[in-house]
Amino acid sequence: MNFFYETNKSYNSSGLLVSFLQYFRLMIQNLRGRNISYYLILFILIFVLNCFSIIPAFGDHITGKLLSYNLITQNDTHFTIDLFVRDFFDCQSSSGANTLVSPVVIYEYDSVTEQYDFVQTNFLDRILLDTLSNIEYDCLALPNEICTVTSLFLETITLPIIDKTYFFANSACCWTENILNIVEPSSNGLLLTKSISQLEQQISNSPLQFDIENSFSICNNEITSFNIPVNDADGDSLAIRLCNLYYNQDLVAPPYSEIIFVDNFSFQNPMGDNGTVSVDQINQSLNFHADVQGNYVVSICIDEYRGGVLLGETQLELQITVLNCSNVVTASIINDFIEADGTEIILG
Repeated sequence: MNFFYETNKSYNSSGLLVSFLQYFRLMIQNLRGRNISYYLILFILIFVLNCFSIIPAFGDHITGKLLSYNLITQNDTHFTIDLFVRDFFDCQSSSGANTLVSPVVIYEYDSVTEQYDFVQTNFLDRILLDTLSNIEYDCLALPNEICTVTSLFLETITLPIIDKTYFFANSACCWTENILNIVEPSSNGLLLTKSISQLEQQISNSPLQFDIENSFSICNNEITSFNIPVNDADGDSLAIRLCNLYYNQDLVAPPYSEIIFVDNFSFQNPMGDNGTVSVDQINQSLNFHADVQGNYVVSICIDEYRGGVLLGETQLELQITVLNCSNVVTASIINDFIEADGTEIILG
């Protein structure tokens, strides 16, 4: 693996203020029935870390996000999971490279009353920082300046089995400013959620996992098949679809505001009228085609079924970059030659 660490830091005063207020609210939520002095110290520490870009602030040039978990153990009363967040950002994002923790807020959701009750906030530690490879074409080469970095944040937690749904939320800010298909991208970030239903708690379900190794850059005027690298340890049926995106919130309970797309774009048609995105369920891939160079936001959801029953969904949000690629194969004409029967073959 090619580990990437960026020591230069950039600061955004409005981003620091928003993050400061966000973590203050998270601290207040966590105060219920707990030692106040401990969380006051935690709050001060979080603010100091924020000032040094150790926790997420604005201006991260984020290019993707994934929120999910791995099931570790389960018994009749409790289950243990590795809760994780995976962020993607461009190599020019200094604050993204220096982010060391990522907060995930957990709620209990009652489907009868439609009520969300706060449970706790977990600050996931970063355990990996790595660069991604670019997609390799047979006859084309992506520009050398394309560079994508991924961060992995993880924490092992144990939760009691309940007759409600566990609801997880994580956010980051912000998209790059030159995205073509959403309104005010540099002021709006990503918000992802993940649920563990009562059924999933009872049947020891391990959700599908993504194994992403390539950046999300494709060549202009070329049909690119983006194989979605997923696997499901339980052998459940998977269904791919394009899904909606939501604005970066301060991790309060739903409902959330939907991302506003530019005219002629939508989450079902993220490449606009001049491009296409089609889903190949058999090969578990998305086929992209665009004839306008630039950056586009795409949200991919994969539904997990067992015996025809929907267990849950996992969402991956990505920035697809369309670039003008260069040819790496050139045609050449061999010399004229004479066949064995004396026939002269002239080429060119």
